[in-house]
Amino acid sequence: MATTQTTRGRSQDRAKVAGGQDHEVKYEAGKTGASKADVKSAVKSVGNSRKKVEDKLSKKKATAAGQMVRIATFNVNGVNGRLPVLIRWLTATNYDIVCLQELKTSDEKFPADAIREAGYGAIWHGQKSYNGVAILSRGVDPVERRRGLLGDADDTIGYRALA
Repeated sequence: MATTQTTRGRSQDRAKVAGGQDHEVKYEAGKTGASKADVKSAVKSVGNSRKKVEDKLSKKKATAAGQMVRIATFNVNGVNGRLPVLIRWLTATNYDIVCLQELKTSDEKFPADAIREAGYGAIWHGQKSYNGVAILSRGVDPVERRRGLLGDADDTIGYRALA
């Protein structure tokens, strides 16, 4: 951390950014919502890389607030045929919520047990050989609020929706 003089004579704390450019602690604090002390602490712990400082501050903020949720979508194009790929991907990425589309399986043949073994609860709305969606939630069972398209009492044309 270096202190530099501005053209008006005020000193400002700056964290050097990779590539030789300076980055003002004040700017970073305003950008991330962190205090100047938090920015200085992040620079001290991870070095002078702007990206590392921003990552450190965002993780601290998310952890403190407990609000960071990672969500992903996956077009599986046949959940039973791609189940090994899906399970590896779920394990490697560790998303909190995963939305699957193109299940191409009936509700009865959805691989709920295998998905539960991977650490995810699931709700699904399938159709044999066509369409189908699912919502997976890491560590808990999602709660189904609605099935089908809102306003479409006769969901027969193949659209599927869960909420």
